[in-house]
Amino acid sequence: MILIFSGTVDGRRIGEKLSQNHKVIISVTTDYGEELLSDIDNCEVIRKNMDESDIKALIEEKKVKIIVDATHPYATNIKANIISASKDMNVSVIRYEREETEAEDKLLYDTYEDIISSLQSLEGNILLTIGSKNVHLFSSLIEDKRVFARVLPVEKSIMECRQAGLSPDRIIALQGPFSKAFNDLIIKEKQIKHLVTKESSKVGGVREKIASANQAGIAIYILKRPESAYEIVFDDYDELVGCVEKMLKK
Repeated sequence: MILIFSGTVDGRRIGEKLSQNHKVIISVTTDYGEELLSDIDNCEVIRKNMDESDIKALIEEKKVKIIVDATHPYATNIKANIISASKDMNVSVIRYEREETEAEDKLLYDTYEDIISSLQSLEGNILLTIGSKNVHLFSSLIEDKRVFARVLPVEKSIMECRQAGLSPDRIIALQGPFSKAFNDLIIKEKQIKHLVTKESSKVGGVREKIASANQAGIAIYILKRPESAYEIVFDDYDELVGCVEKMLKK
């Protein structure tokens, strides 16, 4: 049995390929993630926030041979749980990591706190394109009524923004990724002066964000991607699947 932890569309694509010849379990944490997987054959979907003990129990129950981690690069808690559980249960782990987009070092920040500190003394509207989970960290800036957040159009994301203090007119609930032209439009319409994002891949749309920010002459703040703690990492679906096949034959 192959266990896939999915946080993005990558988990679905990997699941589609592996399920052609193997039974797979795909773990997700949201209704939206579960919906993305509803039509894959030979696949069991589990929607649950799993801690280390949950992962160990699942490995034992389902006789998992290989784990594929296709979670979001910034999902550090689940990664730590996967690594620890796999070592204790002697199960191999393969990481799928999208190829990084090159960004100038001066744009990169180690933490959200560093970004917030830089923004505190500056004027102008701020656009957050970091998902909804960490919007609350910007509460001191949200109080100034100058923060907009672009998030997924799902109930959980909107609720997290509302709980962080954002009013409905400050929430841009849309499914990405977005073109440069669309970014240009939002920057103009909302009079954005500062854009906050995460270091992601071409698929994640960070290049388009950088291009739009540069054209508009606004500042962009990019959170660095966490260092990978995995030994086996692929940024190509087929290469990853090929590695899984070889490992299963051993």
